[in-house]
Amino acid sequence: MVMEKLSSIFQHMSLIASDSVSWFLSLPFLGKILAAEFIIIAFTIGTVLFYNKFKLKKYKKSFALQNDIYKFISNAINKRVFISIESLKPEWKNLALIIPVIIKLNKKFETNTHWLFMLDHLLTELLLPMARVDAHSTHWIKRYWALRCMILDPRPCDEEYLIGFLLDPVAHNRFIALGPLLKIGNNYSVQAIIDSMKRENRHTRAVYVDLMKNSQKDFLEFVRERLLDEEDPEIRRVCIDIISDSVENSDLFLLKRDVRSPNKQLKLTAIRCLNKFDNFHATQMLLRYMKDKDWEVRSLTSKLLGERKAYQAIPLLLQNLCDKNWWVRFNAALALAKLDRPGLAALNSITAKQDRYAYQMAQYVKRLNLKSDEQKVALKMNFENVRKSDAQKTKDMKEAFKQMQEQQNLENKKKKAG
Repeated sequence: MVMEKLSSIFQHMSLIASDSVSWFLSLPFLGKILAAEFIIIAFTIGTVLFYNKFKLKKYKKSFALQNDIYKFISNAINKRVFISIESLKPEWKNLALIIPVIIKLNKKFETNTHWLFMLDHLLTELLLPMARVDAHSTHWIKRYWALRCMILDPRPCDEEYLIGFLLDPVAHNRFIALGPLLKIGNNYSVQAIIDSMKRENRHTRAVYVDLMKNSQKDFLEFVRERLLDEEDPEIRRVCIDIISDSVENSDLFLLKRDVRSPNKQLKLTAIRCLNKFDNFHATQMLLRYMKDKDWEVRSLTSKLLGERKAYQAIPLLLQNLCDKNWWVRFNAALALAKLDRPGLAALNSITAKQDRYAYQMAQYVKRLNLKSDEQKVALKMNFENVRKSDAQKTKDMKEAFKQMQEQQNLENKKKKAG
């Protein structure tokens, strides 16, 4: 009986398909194109709607499960009842479901001793063993939730797993792994972080540096020890970037070999770090590289000396203002403009007969400074004019509204009198 029904259904579908094909072939060329486009659009819309319906159903199910977990654990906390691993349902034992609930409960019961004891038990007996398994998963989202689990309580026994996350192909996972490793904060973790930064590009490396700059001083000591013996220029660049915002006078000794390095990028990084030192020796070291062979070094030192208000650099800045490279001339002129009256006097001393390009650059930078001052004044005046005009408009509107009310009252009185 069932086979007969299935055969009749297949026969009916084959007839519909044959009729559709014959109808499609009977169409003209333009009609075939339009029909094909319509079929593709209808199929795409149907697929998207089906997929969205499936995903929505999945989200609703996971949301309901998370609500059940939250109610179950919060009731146990309020009643001060201990939760055993066996009391949890099998469908609840999923990191993607339970970790968001635990993060939410942590915010609510962060000072509750019963919850803290229960959390330690859940992590030790259930969650961390699951996280250690998912840390090796091929699905990035499973690795993500495993990492979020380890963040809840960074333990030295999980250090190898966290260091493994520094090699994760997903950058977001690599950034998250930095936090717990910095909390563990031993020399092994620090060296692993520095080695992983070497493989990053300059954009992702900047995220590492920002996270590590705010770390403890003990951590920075490990970085300084690495800088003492390291020969790799890329790793030396990484170490200098990390310590640049918390330099000490003793760090000047670490940079002496790097400012003389044949590696241009390392040399530029060391020169930028020199600007963080507020002492005479750093200024003298910068002055030595005003006549360097590399135009990028000359340009950078000119810019930094202007920021440091180094008035003794004015003769060298005037020489760089006559440089062949445009950027060197530009930064030298900007530096002179920042050096108050002596620097502006030096800019004004350049004539077109001495050096036409230096004169043009001096005039250009003076116009830039003048424009910036004029723009500030213009913006202030414009703001005041707009404020006055707005106040006048509101005043006029109020007067017009009063006149309209008076006219309406007069008309009403006339109607009543009539």
